[in-house]
Amino acid sequence: MRGNDQKWEFEKRRGLWAAFPPRINQKLNEAFADGVDTVSIKIRTVDCVVHLGRKTMKSSRGGKEKKVRCRRKKHTVPARTCFKFKISAMELVNVDTFGMSDPYLVVSQNERVLYQTEVINDNLNPTWKMFEIFTDLVDSKLPLNFKIYDYDV
Repeated sequence: MRGNDQKWEFEKRRGLWAAFPPRINQKLNEAFADGVDTVSIKIRTVDCVVHLGRKTMKSSRGGKEKKVRCRRKKHTVPARTCFKFKISAMELVNVDTFGMSDPYLVVSQNERVLYQTEVINDNLNPTWKMFEIFTDLVDSKLPLNFKIYDYDV
């Protein structure tokens, strides 16, 4: 395979226009987004016309029309939704023999721990930092369990 053929394959796999340099790809993408049907480009001193509607390219030297990939690269990021929690507790029972309780919160579902908060030392009215649990980790048919434990008991 020649170097150009390898570049052509690489560009095809990436879903770009063809074996064009980045500046030409950018020009073609802008023209495609604007709804333009034909774009004049220059490749190595040869003037060419790309027909976006027909997905072909023809050089000014003549010859056959060549097929090109006329599809913009799509950058899709899967959307991840989440539940956000800001939890506090009031008047917890002191279970420590010396000092006050050191509470932390565990969020679980069906015996599986989804999140564990930081420990708040010597506090019977804790407020934990806001945290997130992504919905793809949660089974919507099962309840979430919120349990408060003392760190040193």
